[in-house]
Amino acid sequence: MGMAAMKDSDKAIRFTAIKDCGCIACRIYEVAGIVPCQVHHLNFGDKHGGKRLGDEFTVGLCPWHHVGSPHDGMSESQSEKYSGPSWARRPSAFRETFGSGSKLLEYQNALIKQWHSTIVRSWD
Repeated sequence: MGMAAMKDSDKAIRFTAIKDCGCIACRIYEVAGIVPCQVHHLNFGDKHGGKRLGDEFTVGLCPWHHVGSPHDGMSESQSEKYSGPSWARRPSAFRETFGSGSKLLEYQNALIKQWHSTIVRSWD
């Protein structure tokens, strides 16, 4: 894996695409609509709390999936029932439900590719 830093312009485009695509865990769990998300950096060894990989190793997770902040008006147990386990609260259950970091990255990159093609077509 190349660990050279992303150019700021590439990073900005990637992060915009991630935010436009919404939380990928909610998508996998089939939560309706595009759920607003934060940029989550994957870690070496896919370990919770491990050293971050670079900005190109990022996926979109909503506040519940990313940092364990329950969805608006919901308790922790309601949030988990609604959209699955939180990476911050139950990392093993999160990986079991949604897959490894590399699987999430593959899915995120496919969504970004689709996002790029939609943006380019809209400018034609």
